[in-house]
Parts: sequence; C-alpha cells; structure tokens
Amino acid sequence: MAKKTPTTTQEYLDAIKARYDLPTDYRLAKFMGMSTQAISHYRHKGTTFSDEVALKVAELLELPEGKVLADMQAERARSERVKAAWREIARKLSQAAAFAGTVILTYSFTGVASHNAMLLKGFLAQFPAEKVNIMRTLRRWVAALFSRVDHLPAALPA
Repeated sequence: MAKKTPTTTQEYLDAIKARYDLPTDYRLAKFMGMSTQAISHYRHKGTTFSDEVALKVAELLELPEGKVLADMQAERARSERVKAAWREIARKLSQAAAFAGTVILTYSFTGVASHNAMLLKGFLAQFPAEKVNIMRTLRRWVAALFSRVDHLPAALPA
C-alpha cells in the first residue's frame, strides 16, 4: 500500500521521523532544532506548526511549501467548511507543484513544452498524490544528473 501524503501536524512529525530514521520524539526535536517541549505540545496539546516551522517541514519532506502551510490553516480552522476549503487548496498546490516539475522534466528532454504540457495535464490528473511524488523524485534525479555535466539543455533552468 502506498504511503499517504501527510496533512496534519501529527502526520508530518511522523513522516519526518520515518524519513530520517528518528526513533523518538527526543531525536526528532534535536534534529529539527527545537525543544522536546515544543514537540510535546504538537503531540499532546493540539498545537500546529508556525509558518516558519511549516516551511522547514516542507523542506525536510521535499513538499510544496504552500501545501504544508495550507494544511496547517486547515488544521487550525474551526468550521468544517473552512477546513474543507483549505484541504482543497493544499491538494491543488501539491498537484500543481508535481505538474510543474513534470513539465520541466519533459520540456528539458523534448523542447516542446506546450504540446507536452497539455498531454501531461490530463495524464497526471488520474494519479493520486503519492504517485505524483514519484514523478517529483524522478525530476530531481534528472536535474541532479544535468547539474553534473558542463552543458545544460536550454530549456532546463540552471
């Protein structure tokens, strides 16, 4: 079964622990440069990440910053309608980031952005966020590969 993309403070903390093989919340706190009390507040008092911490979490998990920020707003929201609106924003931001990365990857190989962008938009719409994360990883690998050669394709930003 594919891993679910985190959407709550608890899930983000657990995702960081899993990704960086941190066995305890104590290790997590030290890794993130915060106090164990702060982690305890996230775990037991229902507090959410500040915007600055959300940006750091996004960086650590290689997720779109806007998605993590929107997820925190959804978690803070009091009404179900507002929560649903923020969750939808987070979902769309995640999909948009994945789509943009795939377009850059495709354009760097083909040089035909507009046609491929139209094809990719329909193609990516059928995948859940977990599958799109695989595509993001592939894009990063290709970008890293191109960074090791003297000449980058003109379409790939340096």
